[in-house]
Amino acid sequence: MYELDEVTDAILGRCNKDRFILGIDGLSRSGKTMLVNDLQQKLIPHQKPVCIFHIDDHIVERKKRYGTGFEQWYEYYNLQWDVEFLQQQFFSKLSHAQVISIPYYDSELDKLKTKSVTINSNSLVIF
Repeated sequence: MYELDEVTDAILGRCNKDRFILGIDGLSRSGKTMLVNDLQQKLIPHQKPVCIFHIDDHIVERKKRYGTGFEQWYEYYNLQWDVEFLQQQFFSKLSHAQVISIPYYDSELDKLKTKSVTINSNSLVIF
């Protein structure tokens, strides 16, 4: 479990006027989204802009990750995301880009839709 006030203080102590990038990792259903939402709420009184990306919003279409002929574990761990694209068009731009265009997965349509996200230069970026 985390002590949210300590986490908030640590983040605010490190991110002054520049963009700060925070990666949150963990197993499925471990509370990552809850932590991010709680942290966002804690930062509102400090007027720190927050930009949140959930990596699962950027998976590829089903046909690229299931029924590929690879073992199920391989499909799950290695084919869920277009890692090269995310490295080149997302992660490499997080520290400086004002606008990032990134595909979001629409599970109902099983399609990717590109959206542009504006990131303030003094934002806390959480992914």
